[in-house]
Order: sequence, then C-alpha cells, then structure tokens
Amino acid sequence: MRTEDKILNIVIKRGWKEGTKITFPKEGDETPENIPADVAFVLKDKGHPLFKRDGSNIIYTAKIGLKEALCGCTVNIPTIDNRAITLPCNDIIKPGTIKRLRGEGLPFPKNQSQRGDLIVEFQVRFPDRIPPQSREIIKHGYIVWLCFSNTFSPTIQTLNSKRDKYVIRTRGSFKILLQFYLIYYQLL
Repeated sequence: MRTEDKILNIVIKRGWKEGTKITFPKEGDETPENIPADVAFVLKDKGHPLFKRDGSNIIYTAKIGLKEALCGCTVNIPTIDNRAITLPCNDIIKPGTIKRLRGEGLPFPKNQSQRGDLIVEFQVRFPDRIPPQSREIIKHGYIVWLCFSNTFSPTIQTLNSKRDKYVIRTRGSFKILLQFYLIYYQLL
C-alpha cells in the first residue's frame, strides 16, 4: 500500500457564516476494502475584539457616559473595513438603545453586492457612587435643566462679580442648579 499526500484548496467567500460546510467528494482515505469517503470541512467563526456577528449583520457595543446619554453626543463607530462613521445622538439614550447603520455589515453569502447592517448597541456607564447632596438634587429633576439650558454655561463663567453672587442667593432654583452643576461635574 502506498501513501499519497493531497492538498485540498478551499476558497472561502466573504460573508459565509459559521456552520457552512465544504465537501470534497471521494477525497478521503482509500483502502482495498473501502471506497474513498468524502472529506468535509465546517467553518467556525473566529471572535473579533470589537464586533459580534448575527448572520450578515454585525453588532458593535458603544460605551458612553451618563452625561452623554442624557445630553446627547456624537459617537465615532468603527466599521469592518477600517473606516469610522460619525453617529450623532441627539435624543436621550437608554441602556440597550439600538441604532442601525444600513449596508455597513457583512456581504450576503449568495449576493456579494448586498450587505447586512452594522447594529450599534449602547451601553451607558453609570457612576459607582453619588454624594448625598447630589442624590437630593437629582431627585428633584434638575439634571434635565442642566443638560438643556443654553444660557447656563456663560453664567457659570461670570460668578466672580457681586451681582452674579446676589442673583444666585436670591433665586433659589438657580442656586440649586448651580450646586448640582458643580457636584455633577465633580462626578465625571
């Protein structure tokens, strides 16, 4: 009996998913008593550090802070072909919120000109602890004022004048808002 080595070449098409089976008919071992069997290979996905696969769609987890989740932000989303897509998020983002970027996923196995989607799933990072005075301010809902006030930041920058200190002392809700602003940014 003689031994023969044979190289079998496999051409893997873009977009093939895990479990795809490639068969080479009658390429298995042959003996005088046996006819050669088929040789079969089954594809297995290799994990990726940034993306998870769901068919032709890919899933990316974007991690954002609490401030960005409440006030809006712009997130740079990496793609599988090493580009970055700028994704503006103007609405409040809850943990698990999903945004879909159509046509930015993997090619379809049977139609290479079409692609799946890149699904962005948001993970919101919360602080580990909050000081008691911040907790009280948050209970009263002033966090919404902070995020959506257009005139708040310039006022903070001019706090050194006596007039501004007087305004803060005489307007209770603004004083609480200012305290929250200072406490909130200490948390970040």
